[in-house]
Amino acid sequence: MSSSLKTSNFGLPLYAPEDTTSWLVDFNGLSRLVDSEMEKLRSAVESSDIDISTLESQSEIVKNQLAELTTKTADNTSDIEGIREIVTLLNTNVAKLLESVAECESKVGNTYTGILGVGETTLTLNCKNGLTDNSLISPFCNVFGVSPTNISGDVATKLVTLTFESRATPLEVTIVVTERS
Repeated sequence: MSSSLKTSNFGLPLYAPEDTTSWLVDFNGLSRLVDSEMEKLRSAVESSDIDISTLESQSEIVKNQLAELTTKTADNTSDIEGIREIVTLLNTNVAKLLESVAECESKVGNTYTGILGVGETTLTLNCKNGLTDNSLISPFCNVFGVSPTNISGDVATKLVTLTFESRATPLEVTIVVTERS
C-alpha cells in the first residue's frame, strides 16, 4: 500500500503509521513531481531574466531620453530668458519711439483726413486733438492743383469746414493743424 496522506500544495506522499511504503509508486511519483515543478521554476526564472534585461534596456532608453529632455528644457529656459530680455529691450525702444512720435506730432501738428463726395461743396473735419485761435490749418488734396475756396474753423466745436467747387469725382482732403509759434 502506498501513502494514504498527501501534502496540500503539491500532493507529496505523507505516510500514516499503518501505511506500507511503496517505492515504485510513492517515491518515483514524488521524484517526477519534484522534477516537473523544478523545471517550471527554472523556466519562470529564465523568463524573468529576459523580462528583467528587457526592463533594464528600456529603463536605460528612458533614462537617456530623460537626460535629453532635461538638456532641452535647460536650453529652452535659457532661450526664454533671452527672449524676455529682447522683449524688455523692445518695449523700452517702443516707449522711446512713442515719446518721439508725440514730440514730432507736437512740432508737425495733427492730421485729419476726409472725402469730399461727388457733387458736394463742403467737407467738415473734427479736430479732436484740439483747435485753438492760434492754430494754423494747412490743406492738402489728392488731386494736384485743387484747393479749397474757403477754410473756417470753430474753436468751440473743434470743427474745420473746407469749401470747394462742385466736383464730378471724389476728392481726398487732408489738413494739418499746427500751432503758430
